[in-house]
Amino acid sequence: MTCERLVNQLNGYKVCVWFVLCQMCVAGCSETNSLELQIDESHASEHVAPASFAANLPDEPVKAITKASSQDPQSVTYVYSGEQETSVIQRIRKIAESGDPYSQALLGQALRRGGGMKKNYDEALIWLNKSAAQNHPLALFHLAGMYKNCQGVEKDEAKANELYSQAAPRLQRMAESGNANAQHALGLMYGDGLGGVQKDETQAAAWIQKAVDQRLVGAMNSLGYIYELGIGLPKDTVACVAWYRKAADMGDLYGQYNMGRMYEEGIGVEKDQAQAMTWYKKAADRGYEKAPVKVAMLYDSAEGVLKDDSQAVTWYQKAADLGDGFASLTLGKKYESGDGVPLNLALALRWYQKAADQGNKDGLTARESFDTATGLLLHMDLKWGGIDGVTVNPELEALVSKALKAYTAGLNDMGQDLLQQAIKIDPLILYMNNDWCRFYQHNVSPSVVSELLLAVKPQKQDRADFWFDYAHNANLAGQPILALAGTQKLKALISSEQDIPRARLLKGALALVTANAYLQTKRDNEAYAVLLEHGEFNKDDVCLVNYINLWATPLLKDKDKLSILTGIAKEALTGKYKLPQSQPFHDVVSGKLVKRPPQAQQEKVIEQEKPAVEILD
Repeated sequence: MTCERLVNQLNGYKVCVWFVLCQMCVAGCSETNSLELQIDESHASEHVAPASFAANLPDEPVKAITKASSQDPQSVTYVYSGEQETSVIQRIRKIAESGDPYSQALLGQALRRGGGMKKNYDEALIWLNKSAAQNHPLALFHLAGMYKNCQGVEKDEAKANELYSQAAPRLQRMAESGNANAQHALGLMYGDGLGGVQKDETQAAAWIQKAVDQRLVGAMNSLGYIYELGIGLPKDTVACVAWYRKAADMGDLYGQYNMGRMYEEGIGVEKDQAQAMTWYKKAADRGYEKAPVKVAMLYDSAEGVLKDDSQAVTWYQKAADLGDGFASLTLGKKYESGDGVPLNLALALRWYQKAADQGNKDGLTARESFDTATGLLLHMDLKWGGIDGVTVNPELEALVSKALKAYTAGLNDMGQDLLQQAIKIDPLILYMNNDWCRFYQHNVSPSVVSELLLAVKPQKQDRADFWFDYAHNANLAGQPILALAGTQKLKALISSEQDIPRARLLKGALALVTANAYLQTKRDNEAYAVLLEHGEFNKDDVCLVNYINLWATPLLKDKDKLSILTGIAKEALTGKYKLPQSQPFHDVVSGKLVKRPPQAQQEKVIEQEKPAVEILD
């Protein structure tokens, strides 16, 4: 296509509100109207253009459609005005509720991708299934996309192919009758060879061009992609940018995203980070989940006035909350190194875990290697299991950072006062984020940690992980008597644990903290008896090994015995034996600080085989 021809075509598309009368479908089909449904049939891999054709043709959210009369299915109004979308969607819903399959397909697709409303896969499936039950081809097409891309349902390629096959012949008839949306969808099917349609990039480009000729905005964006890669048409970066820009100017979030790419990469235009940022932000504001991480990366890597570490973190968090594993991985690295955020190993591990949960392989690798260095994964698995998201309170974080700086400077009283203020603000965040780890790294008194545990006890005392945390920290404070009392409560709660892997992990943790406490009170035989009774540890629970090496060093007193009793290879026990220094720690019942009993009292405890300090209800 020449530039002159391109300009002539674009000149006809300057209006944003316009009307189209559509013809009835052939062969008695009830499908009518040229309807703007989104058409992305694959979620691209993270920040890398996928190989498939349809994967690169982004979804089009519904702009708007109103029926002048439910009795006149040929009359359709297209509206390209963001201000009108909400009211229009409400009208579509009303028509869909009357049983109209076309409006049901439209509403389902709007819910699937957030066109004019909040994204809701569950409700999208309901409406698309209603429409598909009436054999509407557009509903079949989009329902197939949900199964293909694991959107609200388990990924099922066979089911997706079956639905595509059902949609194909009727979409073909609709497209041949002049339906622009069907032409666009059919172009995608030719592009990837979906539903038995033989792959034909020339046909794909031709059908999408037909949809563009009818001013279908999503097809304009798709045509831009065709020109970008030369799919079925000669590669033409001028035409590519022109069509992306046309779609973007008409409010298409995918066209906006692609314009961001053009300016970021310098495709068909001069590289311009500021322009790229503007377009990515527009796409993000419109709800495109891939845009926030692009904004974050620009803030992170830009030079000069665009460089902004705080904004980078904010946008990475937005992207991570939308399921972007790369963003979660990046946040983990930032918290691990203190790049633009306060150094926080516990939060770093939490973000690595989130990245792994989101399918990022590098996140899984980072989590495992990081646990080797920190030994925090056991706490995370027990405390954060089933909890989504990382909670960050900027005011709280600033206060904690200031407190730790005070400790680093030797201003211990000032640091303790600031941490006590932080505990009053929101102890749950500090507890869930495992801030005890940061405290010990800065030589904070264990009594501050026990203050934190006291503060969250009302909310957490019925959870086994709370008592593991208490016993663990009491051991670190050199208070094995308090630790042993905590293990009694832990043991009682494990018996009611329904999650089998979690119960297994808790039993291993119980054996370790109990044996640790016995070794600190010179009750070695009892410590080894506990480990013998537990038996060999599960090989999958590597976090227990890292925990021993870094946080339960009294267990390393005799590595040969420990290896034989637990089944852990001796060479994996890389930590060094060390007994903790005795320091004050709170009794969780009385709230009073408890000093380690004198030696005579410890010997009496050994004889009585019960804690000298009663801390349980």
